[in-house]
Amino acid sequence: MPLEGLAEHLSTEFQQLAADSRTRAKATLTSNSIATGPPVAPHEYAAVVAATNDEALNKRDVFGNGDQSFLTHRGPQDAKAQALKNMWVAGGDFLTLARVGRLSPFMLNCLDGKHEMVAKSLAKATEEGGQAMSQLLAKRETLMRFTPLDGAIYGALQIGKTQGGSHVKVAKLLLNAGSNPDTKDICGSTPLMRCTTCATTALLLEIGLLLIEHDADANMKNRFGETALMETVNSNRPDCAMLLCEGGADPMIARCNNPEQCPFQNRLLGLPAWGQVCQELFVEQSLRADAVR
Repeated sequence: MPLEGLAEHLSTEFQQLAADSRTRAKATLTSNSIATGPPVAPHEYAAVVAATNDEALNKRDVFGNGDQSFLTHRGPQDAKAQALKNMWVAGGDFLTLARVGRLSPFMLNCLDGKHEMVAKSLAKATEEGGQAMSQLLAKRETLMRFTPLDGAIYGALQIGKTQGGSHVKVAKLLLNAGSNPDTKDICGSTPLMRCTTCATTALLLEIGLLLIEHDADANMKNRFGETALMETVNSNRPDCAMLLCEGGADPMIARCNNPEQCPFQNRLLGLPAWGQVCQELFVEQSLRADAVR
């Protein structure tokens, strides 16, 4: 299915599928790898980050991905890494700092979906020239190391709880201005991963489609060795899985810290609401992946 056809589905059939999938995901969230164990209290955030990151590297790399060393969170000895992931699921300190105005004005405008203000800032950066634009788009903020694009996506995630905002327009402005669709945050998660979780809405699927249209890599792994497709299957989200497969996600990729796991493609085919469409898509994508190996 071409991206144009997928976009048409997203505006009709997939909106209901997204709602249905989100309901199903709530029942399975605690049993998958997304978040397990007790939540991380805000006063513990700094200690969790310090225990799982090279903080000196992160401080030096304000406009880059920082520490992306591999973490495993599969056993009791890896509690600190799991705590980092649980912190990521909850958004860490991002919204707390936003509420008290401790984010940059540009990040706050992206979070709030204020596309006209974002457009003005981008225009000003263009006039200034030099590294003004690249630094505006790439600067990491908070312990989560979010970029403005991450902020727009996080704002879109919150839109069901708050009113207003034009986050798709903001994402489009940022991407058209040169925002990197493959930046990584404190957990190594990309914007596309953030758009395809158990909490994904039709609005986030639309932003995910924009990311794919701007050549986002659907096969990138986070610091836990997981691709967006792996988390999508764990979360029981066939709508997100279809978006990722259309964007080039390889269903044959094995988790790098557990290559002996059950064949991943079998779990894909077992997802509800896929039927023949899922099977045809999987076969097509598998053939594509084999062709480039």
